Amino acid sequence: MMLDVWRELDMQTKWYQWWGKNFQSIKSACETWAVAMKHILRPSSYKGNLDSSSLPGLKYDCATSLGVLVVCGVLCQIRGLASPVQCKIVKLLRAMVSKTSWPSGLSLLPDLVLDVEDGCVSLNALWERLRGTNGKAIMKTRWENTTALGGARHQMGIVNVADLLFWLLRQPVGDPSGIPGLDLIRVQKRLLHLVAQRLELSLSDGSVRVSSQASALRLGGSELALWSAGKTRTQAADLLRVELIKRFLCKATGFVQGFKSSECKELQGVPGSKNSSSAISAACQYVTAYMSCASEMMTSVMSKQVYKHIAFYFDCACVGKWNIMSIHIASDGVVCCAPCSTIPALKQPYEKGPEELLLAIQDVDVEVPLHQLTKQELPSKETVLCAQQKAPTRRKVLALNQSLDYLLKLRLGDGEPMIPLRPPMQCEVRCHVVDESGTPRAYYWNSVTKQTTWQCTVPSNMPDTTVRFSSLTDEAETGSAIALANSGIAMLCHRDTCHKLHREEMLAMNDVDEVYLAMKESLLILKSEQAPWNSGMFGRRMKDAHRLVHLLPLPHVLLDICGPGIIDDLSLSPTTTQAELKEVLCNFAKGGYRTGGQHKLGRWCDWVDSFSKLHRTWHMRLFFHLMALALEGISPFAALAGQLEQLQQSEKNSSNRKESEKILPRVLRVLVSPTSLAHAKTAMYCLLPFRTFQAQEVKSDVAPGAQPRVLRFMCTQWAELCRQTLESSLGINHVRDVCKGCDGDTEFVVSVHLRFVIAVIRHFCEFGLLYQHFPWKFFLLLSGDRKLTDETLCEMKREWLFLLSLEKSGQCHRQYPCKMVPHLSWFAYREIMTACEEVGWQCTSDLRERVAAWFPEPCSTLGADAAFRHDRLGESKQQRQEISVEQLQAVSCKGLNERYKEFKTPTDLDFNGIKPSQFIKKAVFDSGRACASDTGLVGFNSMIRAATISPHHLTRKCLNIWSAMKATDGCHTHFWTAQLARSGQVPNCLMAHCCGWGWEVVILYIYIEFVFNYICVRWF
Repeated sequence: MMLDVWRELDMQTKWYQWWGKNFQSIKSACETWAVAMKHILRPSSYKGNLDSSSLPGLKYDCATSLGVLVVCGVLCQIRGLASPVQCKIVKLLRAMVSKTSWPSGLSLLPDLVLDVEDGCVSLNALWERLRGTNGKAIMKTRWENTTALGGARHQMGIVNVADLLFWLLRQPVGDPSGIPGLDLIRVQKRLLHLVAQRLELSLSDGSVRVSSQASALRLGGSELALWSAGKTRTQAADLLRVELIKRFLCKATGFVQGFKSSECKELQGVPGSKNSSSAISAACQYVTAYMSCASEMMTSVMSKQVYKHIAFYFDCACVGKWNIMSIHIASDGVVCCAPCSTIPALKQPYEKGPEELLLAIQDVDVEVPLHQLTKQELPSKETVLCAQQKAPTRRKVLALNQSLDYLLKLRLGDGEPMIPLRPPMQCEVRCHVVDESGTPRAYYWNSVTKQTTWQCTVPSNMPDTTVRFSSLTDEAETGSAIALANSGIAMLCHRDTCHKLHREEMLAMNDVDEVYLAMKESLLILKSEQAPWNSGMFGRRMKDAHRLVHLLPLPHVLLDICGPGIIDDLSLSPTTTQAELKEVLCNFAKGGYRTGGQHKLGRWCDWVDSFSKLHRTWHMRLFFHLMALALEGISPFAALAGQLEQLQQSEKNSSNRKESEKILPRVLRVLVSPTSLAHAKTAMYCLLPFRTFQAQEVKSDVAPGAQPRVLRFMCTQWAELCRQTLESSLGINHVRDVCKGCDGDTEFVVSVHLRFVIAVIRHFCEFGLLYQHFPWKFFLLLSGDRKLTDETLCEMKREWLFLLSLEKSGQCHRQYPCKMVPHLSWFAYREIMTACEEVGWQCTSDLRERVAAWFPEPCSTLGADAAFRHDRLGESKQQRQEISVEQLQAVSCKGLNERYKEFKTPTDLDFNGIKPSQFIKKAVFDSGRACASDTGLVGFNSMIRAATISPHHLTRKCLNIWSAMKATDGCHTHFWTAQLARSGQVPNCLMAHCCGWGWEVVILYIYIEFVFNYICVRWF
């Protein structure tokens, strides 16, 4: 199946899309290499116009061995093919060639036979043939430049047959004389056919097992009886479950679809298990094997750690009849699922049942039509029929504790430090004593009780059994982690950088209605590309306009109207004639300017990529819409005037202008609006630098090593990103481009432009606050940059000495302002600071190990999103029937393994060793009976219910207070901060002594006002 090949190559484009786009290249390659097109088969359901081969009843895209090699050859012929794809092709070819045998050698030409041994071919005979020419030197140079071969490119005496095949396929077919003395096309053709023949022979003689299932299962009832003959009912059920697991692993919805799949119908006659429960039993067996393997992997990793640590990620969502809390854990490159938990309803009616809710609206008398309902009408005054409750945070923490306890015998109580590190209490003085190794150890001396309390790290001669937890959740769940950290538990709350970055971008758009509306309108144009071209009025109209554009007479009024805009969009010469414009339009009609993509105003800023292509075709699209109306016999000008009049009338009748603009705009009305184009350009130029960073770093959370790059960028270069955003949005050429064509609305466009720039910078600055403070900034000690490490240590020393001076002066952490900075009392903060103090503020290997224990990888909850997508896909296949939690857990485990396949995940599972009596119990997924004593924490209820700050206030208020205290040397009578109620108020907080990011925000405001005044004076 080509789907499997495409998955191995990790291609971003779907197979059928790539096949259609490169059909001519495939056809040309088949003609060059003498391969029939029938070696690449499309499913029998294919209804396209391209010539293709198929077989009756074929449901999938398939190819023969030779067809797969041809596809690899076409990919190899692409100049500029991505390096990861080249490496994947080499890996695939090596796997295929490893199944072949060459007893008679490799006949590269009829008179050129090369010796082959253990899959490696000797090129000595080839060098003899090329003697007297410079072919060997050319081959050697090109071979060494083929980086996809890895270390094999540095040796050419004896090479792998697959490497030789890949190298030959990479040579351009259009340059047959590239290697003197060697007919390149002929050699490519012969080697392709020879490798395919040897592979087919290996498959046919039984040396390669094609399928992992018994062939008798596909033959009918009598064979099924033979398959289970001589076995007990239990043995037959075991075979059935193992067979189901093998099949379910090949399907995204296998574990929840079960016997509904047509591929499993012949298994319904196998004795030993009921058909209704076989899929659930297979899911239980898979989950049990998965949890056993995951427990062994995580336990093995943690047993080798000097400073034990683990990161957990969890999120909640409604799937089917369940409210699932998906829990993932990671430590030192191992990523796996912990048992999920079913918890009470999330934001759903909790006090009343369905019957009571339906009866609640029974007596309502609706006297007006539904489309005329307003808030003043009696039926619409009562908004909520039942109080909606959310699962309490305490319940979720207990569910997390139960999951970790079952999988690893690990409880939250294991996070209690062996030596608690805390601020001093009343009458306590911080003192030091030097131990036998010469290390200064800190302790508190109480002058009243005469008692001492250690405030140092655990000595090296004692095992440190404290488990350091890293919590990564959304803001709603982070409050519980902050409460535990405030209570002295070894826990550090991380921000989900990869997950939350796009939210700042969306919040900035929502701050400026004109920009948000322009982006929605531009999406309307982008999505029109997906219109049904073979049916539907819109598709047929546009298809005819694209097909008949060559009949446009010259000169023409439509070119007079749209021509200047097309010239500006494509940066053509002002002297471009209408004939040249017609040629550009013909090229556009052939598909040369398609944007492609999914066009979603969501995560990863897909809109920026799409609009960067769309704005160059804006007026060409307007031309084709006007032309399409003319081809139907309708005056385009009258039609446009009618639509604009309809919009104006709707605005007069609507009380909410914004909502009416969201609903009514159509493609043509948007295309003729210069302000829509200007506002969309505003968003594009503001977000371009962020998109560059986002594309390079944020989306790579599934690869090892990506998270450290993101954190270092956030700690060291985020201010530079803000500066680049200002340069991009306020550059002279970009401002001119935004204002182009808006002669009557220039002032309004500029004001919207600057309001959006301010909104973007404000949100970006607020987002970067967390990474300018410790303990999150401790990460820089792992950077490997000596200068950056020394600067970080110096900053840590200044801050620690300042904090100790505050505590010595009597400023208690239970009083303002210190009580507003809770992270200074966290164990994660004080442990690293104390360890640095003990080693004399030097970056030692032991210190780096301590810091690494607090910064996990991957650091993203996107794995939970992927698990929920798999769960809901399975839910749709159940057709409103109940889904067992074991089935959902199996789908989640499979989805997590697919997402983080580059990390270490539980994949080598022993299904056969799991018996029904050992299946995971359903009580594991229900935390209803979990209690506070299970956590091992004394006073757990008081910890979790204690009043604490929200993550919002932590990043936008507490950190500003701490920065101001450091800037004013602890004198808090000279500054104040607002009581923040929502995002966006930080720049409005005036401080007598601004510092840190607060100072930078003020500077950015001043810089924006200066540039604005300069632009107004210069051009307007």
